[in-house]
Amino acid sequence: MELKLVLDGYVVLDELSAKLLYLINRLGSILSASRVLGLSYSSAWDMLTRIENILGRRVVEKHRGARGGATLTSVGLDLLERYISAYKKYFHREFHVEIPRKPGALQKIYVYAGSHDILINYLTGLLRDKGYVVEVHWIGSLKGLSSIILGEADFSGTHLLDPDTGEYNVSFIEKYGGSTSLALIRGWLRSIGFITRSKTTYEEIIEKLVNGTYRLINRNEGSGSRQLLEYILKREAEKRNTKIDIIRSRIKGYKNIAYTHLEVAEQVSTGKADIGIGIEWAAKAYNLYFKHIKWENFDIVIRRDKIENKFYKDLTETIKSKEFIEKIKSMPGYKVPENIGEVLFF
Repeated sequence: MELKLVLDGYVVLDELSAKLLYLINRLGSILSASRVLGLSYSSAWDMLTRIENILGRRVVEKHRGARGGATLTSVGLDLLERYISAYKKYFHREFHVEIPRKPGALQKIYVYAGSHDILINYLTGLLRDKGYVVEVHWIGSLKGLSSIILGEADFSGTHLLDPDTGEYNVSFIEKYGGSTSLALIRGWLRSIGFITRSKTTYEEIIEKLVNGTYRLINRNEGSGSRQLLEYILKREAEKRNTKIDIIRSRIKGYKNIAYTHLEVAEQVSTGKADIGIGIEWAAKAYNLYFKHIKWENFDIVIRRDKIENKFYKDLTETIKSKEFIEKIKSMPGYKVPENIGEVLFF
């Protein structure tokens, strides 16, 4: 028997998500809480997003600046206290989560948390060759920025389109509020577009998507690919003089989620979906059709106050290295910008 808190038919909190809130409150870190529970970092973020979407209120406060860290909001604390009280009432025991003792001094683990890109695997491999222990989590561009601001991730990959300027990353980060605490290492360019099983035009794709002919495999909230789709749907809603919610409601599979470009291509390849947004490399890996939308900047975000640390100097030098640049050039749907590896401040 498991205790669940329910609102309007939706489960707001079960035992696992209650443990997550409990540990965030105790440890001040989403990453540390997920590690104690044996949860993937992306699953922890998804759990929090689901709770906040149901409540329409924030349950976790992300601290900016040098302090970093995460704490529960008053809403989150109230929710947790309600669960703990009900748990004690029904099970006649205290709600508790065992927190393991920290082991002795271990080698520093550097955390990548952000958007999915095949070159991140290659980049982190080169960093491991230099002696760094690197952990990778695919949580999407927007959550990656949050993770950097929280001080949980050490670097993040992002490709966020600002719908007002049409620019990737820089203006978005400025609007997001990270302009005083973050820096950006210029990365590479990727061709992103629609992945399908049959050749078709952009106009046909949009029409079949909006009228429900095509079944979509969407990307997770906060991902750059999801942001791009929302940008496209917003423009389509304006063109049709309707609301974007109506457009979304007509799309089959809108709530079906993939976390990587390869997952999108796999879903289309097997017929579980008819279309998804992804990079050209993933489409070619599965021998699928690809309709280019635009070239996007995939950049690396770091905290400004750590830019002089040796790891970040090695990270920048690795991105600018001949070996890494040759790897980018060898990948279909990738380009090397002239200012690759340049550190940009806001």
